[in-house]
Amino acid sequence: MKNDIPQKSGERKIYPGNERFAKLIENNREIFKNSINIFEHNIPYYREKLKSELSLEGKEIILTGHQPEFSHCGIIFKNYLASEIASSQNSFPVNVIIDYDLPRLFFLFPSQQGTEFINLELPVKNKEKIVHDLVIDVGRMDKFISDVNKYSRVFPEEIKKNILNFSELLNTRLQESNNHFSLITELRREWEIKNRFTINDIPASEIYSGETFSNFVMEISKDAVSFQKCYNSLLTSYRKEHGIRTKSNPVPDLGKEVVDLKNYYELPFWYIDSEGFRYSLYGDESGELFILINGEPEKAEENNRFRPKALMNTIFLRLFLGEIFIHGLGGSKYDAISDLILKEYFEVPPPAFITATYSRRIRNIDNSLYERISLLMNEQKLLLTHPEKFLDPSNPLVIEKEVLIDDIKVAPKNLKKEIADRINTITALMSAELTEKMEKISDQIEELDFKLTRENIICSREFPYFYFDTLF
Repeated sequence: MKNDIPQKSGERKIYPGNERFAKLIENNREIFKNSINIFEHNIPYYREKLKSELSLEGKEIILTGHQPEFSHCGIIFKNYLASEIASSQNSFPVNVIIDYDLPRLFFLFPSQQGTEFINLELPVKNKEKIVHDLVIDVGRMDKFISDVNKYSRVFPEEIKKNILNFSELLNTRLQESNNHFSLITELRREWEIKNRFTINDIPASEIYSGETFSNFVMEISKDAVSFQKCYNSLLTSYRKEHGIRTKSNPVPDLGKEVVDLKNYYELPFWYIDSEGFRYSLYGDESGELFILINGEPEKAEENNRFRPKALMNTIFLRLFLGEIFIHGLGGSKYDAISDLILKEYFEVPPPAFITATYSRRIRNIDNSLYERISLLMNEQKLLLTHPEKFLDPSNPLVIEKEVLIDDIKVAPKNLKKEIADRINTITALMSAELTEKMEKISDQIEELDFKLTRENIICSREFPYFYFDTLF
């Protein structure tokens, strides 16, 4: 599957196709029976223990996951697909809510000119803390709703009505709730229920505060130097293979800090402190774990505060919890690297995953704009390269160019360059006679580009799910 976005509203892309889901799950289950040890125990041991910690004993889980934000319908589609697969496989669909990211809660609008997006952020009091500890400033919601009303005027009446209804509902529920993080999830779930599907939401903190994950982190910390070397080496190979030049893509390399002549090796985990702030986790050569505060190391002693970063999140979930994981386009790129880590470091076959996405748009993009721009650009090119096509055939320059083109075909080699130079000069002179036409076409292209930019904004698939009544 190419990592391309469905262009038409209502179009979905799933890889591999639905007919292969059962076979993928069956193949994954063979991997999960693997008796090869990862650290001190085999995969069945970790899976059984983790499910016991989550009170999910005996359940076969279809997994997906995302941050608790106002997601577009392509993200919600993963929940729908997990629900559908679980129903067909007599399994248990789970959406893992990544509740240790920083808050990203906003309504998306076109700007007044319609040429860029505006992220109208909810008035969050503690943006620097993880979203699990979310506190929205209820006293500023009236101003937020006033701004929603202003920016939503650009939309069709039905969309505008949906946005305003949701913002009023959000405001009402915020007045009643003392758990703002959970409320964001509840509102999404209610919308899904109206669309006749459900999924079981599990905050990631419930998964990662248990003994299974903390032991997993501590085992990696005992091998921090080798693990980091393997991790960074695989990232380097991936970037080279895919022509990626920046070391921050698709995820950054793990770094090394030196404090008082002692090395601290960054690991792909967070440490969440008691105040809700997160810090990168470091290991030393003895297997101890640290965070660095203002450049000074402090021991990370509370094991239930470890959380995985992007790659380790899905490595852990795919291997130790789900029968299969459903990714969007971005996650599937990350997990191409996760597969390498599973094979090279953990020495286990990577379980298969599904890539799925979907586009829901206010309306489809007017593709005729692309065609009109393309035609004008071709005409613009011809004005520079073959201006004679736009001039009277009796024009002396047109006649001379025709003669020279015939001459160059039979001219001796030593004269060809002189004739070619004259042809280029004549072409430039003819183009100069068409300056007014060239400027007119440039103006038309600029006008159409502006319209196309606005069209791509208003027809974006990125607008939140609640702008629409239905998923499909």
